[in-house]
Amino acid sequence: MEIKDQLIRFKFRLIYRLINPDAAEFQQRLLQAQHWSRDELPAWQRKRLRRLLNNAWEHSPFYRRRFSEVGIHPNDINGPEDLHQLPVLTRQDIRDHLHEILARNVPRQFLKPSTTGGTSGIPVRTLLDRRVPHAALGWRMLSWWGYGPAVNMGLAWREVEASLVHRFLSRAVVWPSRQVRLNASAIDTRSMERFVRECKRLDIPVLHGYTGAIHHLARYLEKRGGDHWRPRLVWVTCSPLSGPHLEQLKRVFRAPVLDQYGSCEVYWIAAQCPYSAPNLHLFADARLVEVTDSRFEPLPTGKIGNLLITDLENLAFPIIRYAIGDRGRLLPGKCECGMGLPLMGPVQGKSVDTIQLPDGTAITDINVIFDDFPEAVNAFQVYQDRAGNLEIRYVPVNNEKQTLRAVHIVRNRLQNMVRGQVAVHMRALEQIPHRKGKLQYVFSDFDGVSDTRIQLDQ
Repeated sequence: MEIKDQLIRFKFRLIYRLINPDAAEFQQRLLQAQHWSRDELPAWQRKRLRRLLNNAWEHSPFYRRRFSEVGIHPNDINGPEDLHQLPVLTRQDIRDHLHEILARNVPRQFLKPSTTGGTSGIPVRTLLDRRVPHAALGWRMLSWWGYGPAVNMGLAWREVEASLVHRFLSRAVVWPSRQVRLNASAIDTRSMERFVRECKRLDIPVLHGYTGAIHHLARYLEKRGGDHWRPRLVWVTCSPLSGPHLEQLKRVFRAPVLDQYGSCEVYWIAAQCPYSAPNLHLFADARLVEVTDSRFEPLPTGKIGNLLITDLENLAFPIIRYAIGDRGRLLPGKCECGMGLPLMGPVQGKSVDTIQLPDGTAITDINVIFDDFPEAVNAFQVYQDRAGNLEIRYVPVNNEKQTLRAVHIVRNRLQNMVRGQVAVHMRALEQIPHRKGKLQYVFSDFDGVSDTRIQLDQ
């Protein structure tokens, strides 16, 4: 390693120690846990699960009531094998009982809001525990690929509105690492060229971002042809990759592709190592993943079913047996990498669409338009007609003033994004219509996006 790289890593760790002293210790425990024996990992899971359940029983009115309704006490749950006795947590539960779920023993300064429209079209606001250094889970994953926490990255993410102070602090945390950003909310030729040019100039090794945004970038570069920046690792998240799109990323960037599974409700659930593809390593020392049938009864290893997620680290806002809306399967055996973290198959199930404008600009994060107002609508759907115009269909909540304010802001934001190229209509409905028997929350009949749709494996 060059002296320059060593200095950058030293500065990065020094800053993180000042901001979050627990991060380094947490990371060391994670690095040890990935090599635990078959006895050590289950013992740790039982210990952390008992801690989580006791805390939820003592301090969360929602869980105390739910457990009591089914006649269960935390002492009745000996380990992950007994989780099926507990009720399932749904998105609607979180929407309806946000403040009841919140643990009463956690000071408000330790709470971090997190919102998502997910791939369901149902906006949800949850709360994360700031005391948990989530970034360390990502550092461990990057270490599998030979990179440290301070690695320079090209980021294809949505730009969110933030104060100058917040933007300064966000950049200060990662300094002296270099980050080049591509706004996934409005990707056009100019922004992609600037992004690729800057990443090439700085020799950025890792490309990271939304699956849809990176796929759109790859399509553009392949069509454009010629020489361009090629990262050494492509890291996608937020929606799974279909086989053809995975091959396109490999072909365009000539780099391995890392698929990481997580959500805004529960960060860092699973990720690939260099040897596991197409399968992923479960972060089983921090999360529990169950696979169940339609009645939420456990399915045997190898069977595909509904995924339920339990976050063993978030004591502030307990997430226990959360029906995340994804499908997958647990796998037997061990990865050839030698780690003890168990395997799951690729996450399956949904379709995600990119909205494209007449000038070629792509909006790859249309699913998050109501993320700032999860309590304002019960559900939403985005439809683009053959002329390219957008219709945002939404189911309002009972609070008319709250809904109207959110709808007004969302309309203005979308109008700024489309820059007068197409019309934006907002339409209130009693329920979201199905399309060909399926509830699809983003779809387009505009000819300009016929080849940008991402159809995930069913």
